[in-house]
Amino acid sequence: MEVLNLNDLCLDCRKLWHAWAPAHLNLHLDLSPDTALVWGDAFRLRQVLMNFLVNATETVAAAGVHGQGRNTIEVITQPLVLDQDQLPLFAGHDHLPTGQYACLAVRDRGPGMDGETLAHLFEPTLDPRIPPHKCGLSLCLQIIREHRGGLQVQSRPRQGSTFKFCLPAHPLSK
Repeated sequence: MEVLNLNDLCLDCRKLWHAWAPAHLNLHLDLSPDTALVWGDAFRLRQVLMNFLVNATETVAAAGVHGQGRNTIEVITQPLVLDQDQLPLFAGHDHLPTGQYACLAVRDRGPGMDGETLAHLFEPTLDPRIPPHKCGLSLCLQIIREHRGGLQVQSRPRQGSTFKFCLPAHPLSK
């Protein structure tokens, strides 16, 4: 565990993404300079971000989505002051304290998901057909919880999806 800058993590993952992503897709980074530092395991958090990017890339590429920025995947960092009213927006929010957080979101404008799919999103899968590079959303949620953070998913059919995780700000942050 170490003090990490989520913006640096995003820049590292962008290099990895460009090495394998289809040429017709774009990755746009919107990194806030005000995003707080976090205490975390860089390898495990990179695993979460790459899983989000792989899922978004495969979804958008498979859907053949084009036009009006729909072939662009966005990675966004931002600070957040989490209050009591916002806690229920995060999966497994029972462990989250209120306070300062650093957030990272991956947004695509792919086909999105319906309510039934969202209801089962964090169930572990034992499907041997799933490629080993995809750690699964249940493992992503576990990693985020280990970092005392929360995960929020927003998606609607034909509107795309946003996967956002927030981690407590490190005391040394601005």
